[in-house]
Amino acid sequence: MDKKWVAVWGNATCVTGNFPERYGKDFTLRYTIRNMFDTDHIRLRFSNIAGEDEITITRAFIGADGKYIPVTFNGAESGVIGAGDEINSDEIQVSAKRGDDITVSMYFEGFTDMSSAIYTEGPLERGIYAEGDFSDTEDIPIEKYAPIGRCYFLNSVSVLTDCDKHAAVLFGDSITAQSWPDWLTMRLFKNSIDNCSVIRRGVSGARVLGQYDCVQYKGYGLSGKNRYEREINADGADRIIVFYGINDIIHPDGENPFRPWSNYPTAEEMIDEFRRYIKIAHEKNMKIYFATLLPIKGWRTYLPKRDILRSEINEWIRTNTEADGFVDFDAALRDLDDTLSLKKEFNSGDCLHPSIDGAKALAEAVDLDILK
Repeated sequence: MDKKWVAVWGNATCVTGNFPERYGKDFTLRYTIRNMFDTDHIRLRFSNIAGEDEITITRAFIGADGKYIPVTFNGAESGVIGAGDEINSDEIQVSAKRGDDITVSMYFEGFTDMSSAIYTEGPLERGIYAEGDFSDTEDIPIEKYAPIGRCYFLNSVSVLTDCDKHAAVLFGDSITAQSWPDWLTMRLFKNSIDNCSVIRRGVSGARVLGQYDCVQYKGYGLSGKNRYEREINADGADRIIVFYGINDIIHPDGENPFRPWSNYPTAEEMIDEFRRYIKIAHEKNMKIYFATLLPIKGWRTYLPKRDILRSEINEWIRTNTEADGFVDFDAALRDLDDTLSLKKEFNSGDCLHPSIDGAKALAEAVDLDILK
């Protein structure tokens, strides 16, 4: 059977924020990936999209099949990524089965601009930071490493696999950077759906229409306008679930100089941009589904007019005939006695982000037929 490249794991790469401690030196990053498809070749994509300096990956290794295999870049041991650029590794010959864990370890010897990263969480997000070079060491001494909640530089892991496999991109904001994509991945395993992988592209604080270029909110990253086409371009991806837009609604407050009311969008402006997403997806022969926005009553900037805008967008999501379908997250998580609020057990406590049970409910709300 013919083979093709399909991403089995991925995160958005964005801006960590402009912190005084933004440079690192002499350290190892290791990320553990749950493999989705049988393969004998792997390649990696690294991103320095938010960096202002060139960075050098001194050495990198893949841990799979009980071995640590060196990663090369155009035949060289080290990989150099220019500021604002991305690179692929060479193909690495290594066997990995569906459900296996694959580790990707990167050692950075010199001073490294740490601007390009993303915060994620979930049961399958397993990253560590170690002092020194442990890139090819299986058992790092416990006193030399610590868990890390940010994924730096590693953007995608792809495998060469059967042509009936494909990837689904989950495109969104902080809720997608949190754990529901992992619960959806585990649901695929539980239901023996073995032809689809889930690629997470969520950025905390990101908006559909605007972005913050100030230091204070730099970590909220690029707007959907500026990241959509790049982030849906994952190997083997042929469908997208867009769960995005709540930050456009809740951020403007007229009090913070970077959040003026002039940034408050209309439903038409939001929908016009979603129509652009549809056009681009269909031009790429990708199916696209939109997810309704969750209740926000009780969030610290809540106002009734924000709910009116949210409801207008949700109505379009439910009734438009331009996209390939929708997922009704609003219906799945809202309180039946107060439909403007999250159900108590699905509320993390801030009235915006779902709890772990809420994240599981999001994953359960996805019709698996749209992923098969």
